[in-house]
Amino acid sequence: TQRDENFDSLSSLDNHIASFTVNLEDGLLLDATPDITQTHATAAYKLLQNVNLLLTKQQENTNSYDTDANKDVKEDENRTTTINRVSVAFQDCGYGFTVADEKIYAIKYGIKSETEQPTEDS
Repeated sequence: TQRDENFDSLSSLDNHIASFTVNLEDGLLLDATPDITQTHATAAYKLLQNVNLLLTKQQENTNSYDTDANKDVKEDENRTTTINRVSVAFQDCGYGFTVADEKIYAIKYGIKSETEQPTEDS
């Protein structure tokens, strides 16, 4: 099989810890650095589903508050938003998820604390 250049490029990003790709249709792990498992892929898949569900609910609530004067809004302004990028941060690491080419590209990266001083190599 041909290598996925998008996946390969993730490891060159600053503070890279791990990365993986997930099938957008079924949540199966497609490619990963050695420390990533299907459990990580499933969590990413469910996270993006939940974010899209929240956006849909938010859009429904926004639409339900429209007054009669605002009912003539163009359909383009009334369509549901689909998210294609999500970032989640924890104390010492973060995850970035991007949807492209029917895949979820994920990267786990380190977060430097404000108290960390740059080294001479930085």
